[in-house]
Amino acid sequence: MFIQFSGAKYLFLAVLLWLLLVLEACTSQDVNNASIQSTPTILNAATITNTANSIKPSISSASSKAPFDPSTVVTTLSSPLVTSTLAVPDWKYEWLQGVPCLVPCWEGVTPGKTTMQEALDSLKQNPLVAGANISLSSNSETGSSHTIIDWDWTKISSPSPGGYIDGGSELASSKVVRITPSYNAPYKLGDVIKMYGEPTYVVADYRKLENDSYYAVAITFSAQGLFLSYTAPANKKPTINADLTFEPPTARLIFFVPGAEAFPKIPFYDGYNKYRKPWSGYNTFDFYCRDLPGSGNYCKYA
Repeated sequence: MFIQFSGAKYLFLAVLLWLLLVLEACTSQDVNNASIQSTPTILNAATITNTANSIKPSISSASSKAPFDPSTVVTTLSSPLVTSTLAVPDWKYEWLQGVPCLVPCWEGVTPGKTTMQEALDSLKQNPLVAGANISLSSNSETGSSHTIIDWDWTKISSPSPGGYIDGGSELASSKVVRITPSYNAPYKLGDVIKMYGEPTYVVADYRKLENDSYYAVAITFSAQGLFLSYTAPANKKPTINADLTFEPPTARLIFFVPGAEAFPKIPFYDGYNKYRKPWSGYNTFDFYCRDLPGSGNYCKYA
């Protein structure tokens, strides 16, 4: 009875000791794990750099590109593109803006410098010009001949012709003498003077005819090579001021070789040089109207 009790006692003690050993081993493992997990990380420069690189945002790749161009955004947000093509009424006033050249140059053709062949070639390349033709005109009285280039407009609201260019009979060598474009558009004397300076001569004429009477005004810019004129009905007496308007269809515009004596005879004025008066600023029609002996004393009717 005593022997059996002693064996059980030792067996119990052995099992208890084994359990204690297992428990201690587990406790040691947990302690070791806790010790490992609680060990602080020592950060050096390399660690900081690597860590910073690892968290860079994806957009950082744009930093290697060229500086930001706001136009790439503006183009996506801007309003529809506005064309720079001149409206039909606008291109008729380009000569008053010095576009593409100053008078007496017109559309790249300059009297006294451009040959008739060059003028013809230039017109054929002009997008506003259609049907540029050349013809030879002869004067039976003088026996002389000269070349005429005429054309039509591609953008004009009236059926009037585009105009014509006069020059010598030799197309390749003779120079342009005068250019007469036909614009179905009014323009004011004040705008011309503002752009090109004061004129040289004025012709103010009153024609009293049997069936009709009218006023005629012609203004010459000799140094600039520019001439403009128009006629007005008898009930609309003009005043030579900034608002004097050269209106179609009677308005005429001529570009010629600059110089007081270079302007050729004007077909619709007999003895133009005899009727002209030097420019003396803005004034009345009567101030510039000039009677000549044998002219009929028309100014008294003005």
